[in-house]
Amino acid sequence: MRLALPIKPNGKIKYLQCIRCGETYPVDDYFEGCPKCRDEGKPANLTFVYAEYGKECPLPYDSYSSLGEGNTPLLPVFDEFPSFYLKYEGRNPSGSHKDRMSAMIVTRAAEKGYEGVAVATSGNAGLSLASYCAYFGLKCAVIATKDLNPQVRRFLEAYGAEIHLTDTPMERWEILKRKKEEGFYPGSNYSNPPVGTVHFGVQGYKAVAYEIVGQLKGTVPDKVLVPASRGDLLWGVWLGFKEMKQADPSLALPAMIACEPFARLSRVLDGEDYTRSFPGETALKSIDGTTVTYQAVKALRESNGFAVEISNEEAEAARKELAKRGILLELSSAASYGAYKKLRKNGAVGEEEVVVAIGTSSGFVEI
Repeated sequence: MRLALPIKPNGKIKYLQCIRCGETYPVDDYFEGCPKCRDEGKPANLTFVYAEYGKECPLPYDSYSSLGEGNTPLLPVFDEFPSFYLKYEGRNPSGSHKDRMSAMIVTRAAEKGYEGVAVATSGNAGLSLASYCAYFGLKCAVIATKDLNPQVRRFLEAYGAEIHLTDTPMERWEILKRKKEEGFYPGSNYSNPPVGTVHFGVQGYKAVAYEIVGQLKGTVPDKVLVPASRGDLLWGVWLGFKEMKQADPSLALPAMIACEPFARLSRVLDGEDYTRSFPGETALKSIDGTTVTYQAVKALRESNGFAVEISNEEAEAARKELAKRGILLELSSAASYGAYKKLRKNGAVGEEEVVVAIGTSSGFVEI
């Protein structure tokens, strides 16, 4: 039985716009991104353009399905790093930043009359969407590889999710396309080369930027460190900062830093094509993958940011250090603090610079 959703679209939406070519489109679901760029073999996501911007984060909906996500703490962690803060997204209802996306996606799926939501995931997105779908009475199909964390699987089963396991990551996208044809709203990317998650979902991440500036009492950090694969969070947070600057041109903008387990975005910034494959191996499963997106590259280039590689060992050391301070992060999430330490050591981050690392998810499901 579905819970009656308090859905109210934002009346100040003007249109959608391609983040690459600038083409505009009426508001709709473009799961494969901009049709023009897709046909050119250069896939790119769309974003919302609003009639005005102010102090509040504009979202596609003024009223939407929520389990209380957002307003996560911004924590000072170490006395020796007084300008370093951790944005702890593990405090969201399902334990990760993905809840911000899920609120938008489940609302959109319900608004358009979809039977449920389907997602290709390594864990967190599946947990989040299964939780939100269960609460609001939609079906959820979770597609993961056979090495899915057994504890994650138990949670998914408890939420009543339909679970599909594959031999390879790319097989997940094929099943996701089939589920779309069966009446499920795609809650993640299924294109190759990828676009990223549908624009409705990415909008939910903008609030992270607004919260950070509010929690820093109006100060914009010099750098924001984000664990990244296909860059939904990286791009969404950057969008939030850009929108705040539209409302207040005097506001500074941070450099966005992507934390990745092996060279992908860094190779694109050095000149390689973003549509190619970048093989690599890592234990950082939430930011694994051999592909990148245009949105991730654009966030780094526009912000004068860069990508930094974090090894399994560096992430594990960072996780242990944070755990001793009472903050237990998923291994992939700890990559942002590992990146901070690495950049301080090599001089890429100065002692006085205000830096925020996004701790994307709790580590409890990995215990």
